[in-house]
Amino acid sequence: MFKKNLKANRKLGLSKSNKLFAIASRSLLQFLIAFYEVIGSGLNSIRKSLNQLFAKNDSISPKHSSRRSEKKYTGRSKTYKLNHVSLTALFSIVLLITSQLIFLNPAYAIPDVCGTPGKDNPTALSNVINTYYPGTSATASTGASSIDIGTSRGATTPITTGDLLLVIQMQDAAINSSNSDAYGDGVVGGNASGWTNLRTSGSYQYVVATNSVALTGGTVTLSQPLAFTFTNVNATATDGQRRYQVIRVPQYASATISSTVTSYPWDGSVGGVVALDVASDLTFSGAGVIDVNGQGFRGGGGTNLGGDGSGNAANSATQNSAYVHNAPTVTGIGVSPAPTGANRYDGSKGEGIAGTPRYTRDGGFPPVTGVTDNVVEGYPQGSFSRGAPANAGGGGTDPNKGENAANTGGGGGANAGAGGKGGDSWIDNNFTPARQPFGGFGGTAVSPSVNRIFLGAGAGAGTSNNSTTGNVPSGGGGGGMVIVRSGRVLGSGTINANGIQGVSPNSTDGGGGGGAGGTVLIQSVTASTSTIAISAQGGAGLNSGYREHGPGGGGGGGYIAYQGFTPTTNVNPGAAGFMLTGAAGSSVSTDNYGATSGVIGIVESTPIPAAEVKPGALCLPSLTVTKTTSTPTVTKPPSGTTTATYTITSKNPVTSPATSGNAINVAVSDLLPTNFIYASTTSITPSGGATRTTTSNPTVGDTNPTWGSFTIPSGGQVQIIFNVTISNAVPLGTYQNPATATYTDPTRVTSGTTTSSSYNPASSTGEDVTLVGASINLVKRITAINGTSITGYINGADTATSNDSDTNWPSVNTYLRGAIDCTTASPCNGGTISSVVPGGLIEYTIYFLSNGASPARNVQLCDRIPVNTVFQTDTYGSGNGILLGWNVTGGVLPLPDPTTSTVGAGKVALNNVPDADAGQFLATNVSVTNAPAPCNSGATNPNGAILVRLGSATDVPNAIRPGTPTNSYGFIRFQVRVN
Repeated sequence: MFKKNLKANRKLGLSKSNKLFAIASRSLLQFLIAFYEVIGSGLNSIRKSLNQLFAKNDSISPKHSSRRSEKKYTGRSKTYKLNHVSLTALFSIVLLITSQLIFLNPAYAIPDVCGTPGKDNPTALSNVINTYYPGTSATASTGASSIDIGTSRGATTPITTGDLLLVIQMQDAAINSSNSDAYGDGVVGGNASGWTNLRTSGSYQYVVATNSVALTGGTVTLSQPLAFTFTNVNATATDGQRRYQVIRVPQYASATISSTVTSYPWDGSVGGVVALDVASDLTFSGAGVIDVNGQGFRGGGGTNLGGDGSGNAANSATQNSAYVHNAPTVTGIGVSPAPTGANRYDGSKGEGIAGTPRYTRDGGFPPVTGVTDNVVEGYPQGSFSRGAPANAGGGGTDPNKGENAANTGGGGGANAGAGGKGGDSWIDNNFTPARQPFGGFGGTAVSPSVNRIFLGAGAGAGTSNNSTTGNVPSGGGGGGMVIVRSGRVLGSGTINANGIQGVSPNSTDGGGGGGAGGTVLIQSVTASTSTIAISAQGGAGLNSGYREHGPGGGGGGGYIAYQGFTPTTNVNPGAAGFMLTGAAGSSVSTDNYGATSGVIGIVESTPIPAAEVKPGALCLPSLTVTKTTSTPTVTKPPSGTTTATYTITSKNPVTSPATSGNAINVAVSDLLPTNFIYASTTSITPSGGATRTTTSNPTVGDTNPTWGSFTIPSGGQVQIIFNVTISNAVPLGTYQNPATATYTDPTRVTSGTTTSSSYNPASSTGEDVTLVGASINLVKRITAINGTSITGYINGADTATSNDSDTNWPSVNTYLRGAIDCTTASPCNGGTISSVVPGGLIEYTIYFLSNGASPARNVQLCDRIPVNTVFQTDTYGSGNGILLGWNVTGGVLPLPDPTTSTVGAGKVALNNVPDADAGQFLATNVSVTNAPAPCNSGATNPNGAILVRLGSATDVPNAIRPGTPTNSYGFIRFQVRVN
């Protein structure tokens, strides 16, 4: 009641004393209406309280206040006065409703996610682009992560992982189905139209599929839980048909429209919607059009009926004034001759959010004459007569029940604007009064918004008993929906979502109502300057087929919301039909004969909500690539190859809410440095939802190994660990190189175009591989003269020519014993040793330390015997002139003790001849092949030389800290006698 009172205030105005209050409160009242619908039947008491705010002052005499007289449709008006005593109740209710706001629209409580921008190739669009799946579960509950769906219709592209889906509740409103003037909204008085609870009608959200579903249906799993409970239930005696559908929404990289794009027409389960998402540009050519005229809810099917057989007893006792009754069961629906029998009178209601009539005019545009028998009633208590269920138009009620010959018009469908009433009955019926205002009521406007959208509702059919085959008067179909999200909208084109007329009578019958305009939501994410004309106007009511027969009511205007550009728009209502001036075929009069036009719709420039999945233009992926190595230092081999290991990580970054969509067809590659060769893959690890869609691996020997293909969602990553071989031909040094992730360009204008992201090797040392050789540090000391050990330590005394100060020596203060020289000016051992005279013995000790980045292999130490000296061949036993101090079993080497016959633990006496041990003495001018200088040339060792080979069977490990490991250092000792 409150809705109709408010509508009357808009049309007729308030008394002068109340205008200021009305202006101040209008926005508040509109707010209350919008939110009232979603609170549900549990808050009906609120509506009743709001209704009490207005005291009706009907200018018609009380004796004519009965609904049956219907005088308000003959030009008399009503005025309404605000009851100021109820202001306290009004604002109390405002507070109550406001406190519930967090529960009213849960759809946007979950952070928006992203789909797969550019998943569908650039294309020129035409025909039907969406695939429509009916919901098959009775309920898909809030919080559910999957939906059961049936066999698809429309396009033949099935759902695959990463697809964007639109889930939308098409029908869900509850109505009062009593055969009284409370039909529809349950309120006595006023229009027999409307609803008692919208429930989730028009609620929608986007989701992203996480699996594939064939065209035959199945279970689709979702990226995020449902924010509404979606319902799919057949009609009962108390409730109409309730339906939701799941629509595959193409995610184009770019698209052009140069011909006609349309929808599969709504068929009672699916269709009626064109929805697309474009990551970059949607370009209209001058001829480009998206057209869903008449693709929405269907008009009531025309039925040529001859009454119930009670004859032409036109008197008040037998006068038919029904608001609802069951449809007749007949053959030959939509054709002539008129069948007879039970319930064979009145006209069919249109289709809308509260259900589907048994008989509907086949959907589509241009209008077709076919009528579908849906077999079952989709409205509670029936689908015939003048009561208007929710936003659908009512069918005509024929006062002449016996012959169905008084022929009233059908009511118009509604969307943002209400539908008009159907025209009155023929006067030659001996009724009192003779002319009855029993045309179908117009549907009630549904107050759409960007968060809640509707197909244009179908109109009711006029009553018919004379029209011939193909011209039985049906109601007009409503306009469909168009939902466009694009980076930019360019060019010039047209979007049509108009309601249409039904089928005109060709004989003395009533006319059907006009369908309501549909809904268009269009978003240009980046501001653009396209020239787009958008129309969602109501369809005109049909003219009657005779004078003084009821024409159809006009359809209400639709709803248009746009963002990012400014189109030209049209949401005008459909005009009421006219009666003819005489018999069938005569000219059209200027008399609407009780039929009324629809109400204008709504246009607004406003942000279009993401509805849980952002537009592709706001979800463009931008991968990051990092590269590291677990082998930052690699020792160059003397021959062959060595190995390095790399890790490449390609990630699709995420914040909260998500800022990037799926990157698809990702291939990861690595252009290796020269003579770095791919050898093997250790592991490939997708995580965070990333998947490997096809397997493509590199081949051993590749210099630019590539792995593919992957899909990486927001927050996901792919990690690849692999090995390369490095040739010994590679010079020593540090090597850097990039890695690249290449993926399908989400904004491409040509199929196959890719984009890429690369790791910048200059940004980090994380992937640097340094090729080094093994390194041996040598320090030489005089450690004894004439059998007396030099006990002092000279550390770093000659740093220009030696490496005394290497920090990895076990201890420079206790290990590098000996002297560089002993002179009179600088005597050794506290002055006891100052020089060497001919015949004296000198002991030399060569300390070695493996101080490279890796173990040293095949180490050979060669030391030439000084001039004027002779190598002592038996110092450490007969034929053993070389002592090796090298702890290969652990423990710190003890100081040498040459005065004993035992060489001591950790020391090995080496034989002078080439044999199984590591040492040998090379006599004067003798050389050894493959030995270091001077041992490889006899000419360079005139007094002979010693050669010690370390690591021929055991590597000399590199020191990692002072004295560790213990076999990373040691010494070689020998004696000479001065000539």
